[in-house]
Amino acid sequence: MLELPGWAGESLERLEETTVAVFDWYGARSAPRRPAVSPEDVTDPSHWFRWGEHRAFVLCFAPCFGEDHARYGFGRPETFVMFQHERAFHRRHPQQIPAAVRQAVRRTFDEAGRGYEYDIGAVPTYD
Repeated sequence: MLELPGWAGESLERLEETTVAVFDWYGARSAPRRPAVSPEDVTDPSHWFRWGEHRAFVLCFAPCFGEDHARYGFGRPETFVMFQHERAFHRRHPQQIPAAVRQAVRRTFDEAGRGYEYDIGAVPTYD
């Protein structure tokens, strides 16, 4: 988890720039070194950040997301970039996360008034 100043996520455009910069910084320190990422990479919901031989799903929580958004930071002024290792649930679910667990997560988001967004790990595009 990285805690960054709020300005790093003050807008979707700034959050995209921040995410690309974070990935580039860590990628340059990875073995093997990873190529730079593009804005298209960070807006792709299927994108995984690679660090050496590890992969992480990345979530961003930033001031640019409103109260009704799944990535709302609950009024915190900072921007957070969370790296969740692909095997984060492996101890509990070694094969894959069961459908019932996934459905319970989505139901919890719905009950909180923040419908689950399938692209939650991606920085949204600006259509």
